[in-house]
Formats: sequence, structure tokens, C-alpha cells
Amino acid sequence: MRLEGINFSAVPQTRLFSSSNNIATTSAPYSTPSNSGTQLNPFHISGFTQSDGSFHISLYKDSSLRHKIRVVPVFIITQDGVSKAVLQEIMQYFKGGHLNVDKRTNAYNLRINSLSLILNTVLPHFASYPVMSAKYRSFFMFKRVVIMLKNKEHLTRQGLPRIIAIAYSMNTASTRTPERKQEILKSLGFDNYDEGNLISSLEKEMQSGLNCDRLDPYFISGVADGDSSFYVSLKGNNRIVPAFTIIQHKESKDLLCAIQSYFKCGALYEIKPNYVRFVVEDISSLINIIIPHFESYPLHTIKREKFSFSVRFVDSSVRNSIILSLGVRPS
Repeated sequence: MRLEGINFSAVPQTRLFSSSNNIATTSAPYSTPSNSGTQLNPFHISGFTQSDGSFHISLYKDSSLRHKIRVVPVFIITQDGVSKAVLQEIMQYFKGGHLNVDKRTNAYNLRINSLSLILNTVLPHFASYPVMSAKYRSFFMFKRVVIMLKNKEHLTRQGLPRIIAIAYSMNTASTRTPERKQEILKSLGFDNYDEGNLISSLEKEMQSGLNCDRLDPYFISGVADGDSSFYVSLKGNNRIVPAFTIIQHKESKDLLCAIQSYFKCGALYEIKPNYVRFVVEDISSLINIIIPHFESYPLHTIKREKFSFSVRFVDSSVRNSIILSLGVRPS
């Protein structure tokens, strides 16, 4: 059962364990604080983007243009309305953007589609604090198109089809298909366009950035702020088990493997057809590794409250286990 609708104030708050000790299993942090006026560390923003952000090249019909198509780069981060303040902080960090709300779901989107803003704030940020795995692939392709737009290549018959080809190869999990790409190229008069080794050469160029071998602790917390869950499940023999989990698309399984190696605990499970899950369920790892991590590198969305409840629940579970082992019935 998920921790929804819990009255946090009614939960006992006694702590039995101090988590002030350093985590011996993790590397020392090498992050630097943000001086942008927000509370968000730059690595946290990148981790948050890893989970809830996207780099996208939009293509719009526009009869006023020579080639009848407008190319718009868009950086987007999505979050539930209860965590709208985090998006406002990120907007402050990037010095611009627009917040849009879907009134049906109360989900907010932070959208940055200004070419100058992307060139001057978004690209430099992710160059210094990179996303990883499949998300890095998207960013790399996105950056290439943005630079082409800066150089006015979208206004040429040589550059525009190249941009379309790159846009349709950015996200391996995208619904954009090769057939649709060919339809667009044909409609624009590029029936015989041959992209040759364009995409494969770009993929070779980006290889060095795809690895996940150096994780910043703030980055991990940012990932967790987007795609993690602190919850309680009911196991066999009516055992109530607290757990921590992060879910990613299977294209980013290597990132979850790196997170598992960073924490030196937990297990990975496939969620068919397209997702992978990292789970930590044993009390010792939760107390000695997971909880101290998030106390040192805190969450900023509604997950902060759920984390606080999990801490209290874990402490309460351990306290009751100790009491029961002594043959005393917990009050």
C-alpha cells in the first residue's frame, strides 16, 4: 500500500538511530552549492531533469516561412501541482521560461523555448552538470540542433532535412517513427534526402558522455525527487515492509545499476515491457544508507514529506522489533 492520505502529524516521531555518521559505502560529494538564489543544487536540477524533464525539437507548419516549417527547441520539466514551487525555483535558476498547468490533472510544465535562453542558460548548465544514459543522448542531439538553429542552418535546403533527421532520432523511446519522418521530408520536397551516416556519426561522438561512472549525490537525490517512492508493502505472514524504490525506462537501466553500485545495496527488477526498478527493502540498508543519504542531500518535492514519514515508520518498526525480542508487547 502506498503512503497516500497519511496524517503525518499523527505518526510517532521518536528516533532511535542517529544518521549523522558518514556513509562509508558512498564516495565523497564533489558538488558545489548553487549561487543562483535558489535552494536547489545544480546537480539536483540535472537529476530532476533526468527523471521528469525532456529535450524536444518541435516542428510546426508555417506557411509564412520559405520551407513552410518552423523548428522550435523546447526544454520541459513536469511536476504535480503540489510541487509547483520546485518548478518556480528551477525557472528562477534558468532566468526564464513559462509555467503551464493541465487543469485536468493539476500537472505543471516548465517550458523554455527561447533560443537565446537555451543557448545562454540551459546548454551551459547541462554541459557542467550533465544528465546521463539515454537522457544524455537526447540532450546531445538537442544541443546539436540548437547550434544549427543559431547558425541559421534551418533556413537552408541542406540544413533543414538534417535537423528533421536528428529530431526524429533524439529519443529512442519516442513515438516518432521513421515512416512519419519520411512523410514530413517528402511534404517539404526532400523526397530523395539521404541522411547517410549522420546519426551513426553523432552517436559515436556522444559515446564518452553516456557512461554513469561518476554519480554526484545531489544528482541521485534529484533523480529520486522525480521517479522514486517511499512506501510500505504487505508481505507474506502479514509482514509490513518499508521500502525505497526508483523507476527508470529500460533505456536507462545502466543509470539504476550505477545507483545500486553507489549505495551498495538493493536489487534491480524488470517491469515489463519498458521499465526497470531499483528497490531497497531491508531495514539495515534503509537505516544506514538510504535515510542518511536523503538527510544529507534532501528532497524538495512532496516526496520530502513521504521521506519524513518513512523515517518515522522505520524507527517505529525497529523499536517494536526490539521490544518484541525482549518479550514485551509494544504499547
